[in-house]
Amino acid sequence: AGAWLPGTLAATGVSGTLAGPLHLVGLRYTTAQLDFTAQTLDLDWEPWALLRGELHVAQLTLERGALTVRLAAGGTAAARYWPLAVRIDHGVVSGFTVATPGRPPLLLDSVTLSGRIAAGPGRRSSLQLEWTLTYGGHTFVGAGTLTGTFAVPTLSARLSAPVAASARGSVAGRGAAVQGDGAAARRPGGRNRAAHRCRRRPFSPATGRASP
Repeated sequence: AGAWLPGTLAATGVSGTLAGPLHLVGLRYTTAQLDFTAQTLDLDWEPWALLRGELHVAQLTLERGALTVRLAAGGTAAARYWPLAVRIDHGVVSGFTVATPGRPPLLLDSVTLSGRIAAGPGRRSSLQLEWTLTYGGHTFVGAGTLTGTFAVPTLSARLSAPVAASARGSVAGRGAAVQGDGAAARRPGGRNRAAHRCRRRPFSPATGRASP
């Protein structure tokens, strides 16, 4: 288990069976790179999928949790990947906060997801997402698809609030470049505000910022 799940895992309450479904209360998972907590987590999975190197989650519901990412020496997020392929048939996350040093917290008010996640090298993502999230005091509502590889994930997103817009972008590793195509942004019922192609700029995944 330690090879698949490095770190410390604990819960204040567990009910159900290992074969699923499982109900966990006060879940906490800690490594040198991150700290993950969830007030409640309901999980139904296919344990036999582990034999083919896949974590297959049939149903996941996570309520009121947090993920805190810690930086390694030098100010970058330590690189580590999940050693199994990950497949989620249906997942719902609500009231979840993501905190990274030097950036405002990201609140996932509500996110639904389904598909495959490229959790390590040699795998490709195909994940469908719908979200309502709060960042920097603003609320965003949208949907999208995460594709690409572990090294170069690509997100195609459509926003419906605060403005209607669509975009596609990829992030290619540490110190690489952000690339994207921004479609016309349109206020509901209004005219197009802008249409643009993103310029290539040096990007740091640790800070989430690109240089001018």
